[in-house]
Amino acid sequence: MTTQNNEIWKPIPGWEGYFASNQGRIKRAAFISTDGKKISEHIVKPQLNKTTGYMHINLYSNKDRKCHSHLLHRIIAKVFIDNPDNLEQIKHKNEIKTDNRVENLEWCTRSRVNCKTVLQKNPDTNRITGIWGSVTQAANTLGVKQPNLSRAIIDKKVYKGYLWIFA
Repeated sequence: MTTQNNEIWKPIPGWEGYFASNQGRIKRAAFISTDGKKISEHIVKPQLNKTTGYMHINLYSNKDRKCHSHLLHRIIAKVFIDNPDNLEQIKHKNEIKTDNRVENLEWCTRSRVNCKTVLQKNPDTNRITGIWGSVTQAANTLGVKQPNLSRAIIDKKVYKGYLWIFA
């Protein structure tokens, strides 16, 4: 099985034989199927919900022998990110709903889930030239692709002549 750099696996509570990684992946340990076949350890392939844009993962329960669908980002956050304030929402920091790495997720309030201020800076003077309520707002207003702008923020690279950062 291919393991990504610095990938850490932890068991998913309540789901025997399933493990979540800090890179946003799920694997299932080797097991014997109900018809006696030996199934080797494997990465569980997530499914994209085209309506919401979120990744879903199906986990099979040994208790009720049924398949249950879960939001992948919620599993990753529950396994890896402390939530002492019992917040119910999880935000994708870069607003890319398919990027489920731990470093891209945070627990937050419902009102904060869709907002993170973005600063547009002149890379030569470091002067702020624009302030946006979110990556989506900046991308829509400027007519650029949101994933490209998000990637520029994460990589701290100049995009469309400006440096972009989260405030």
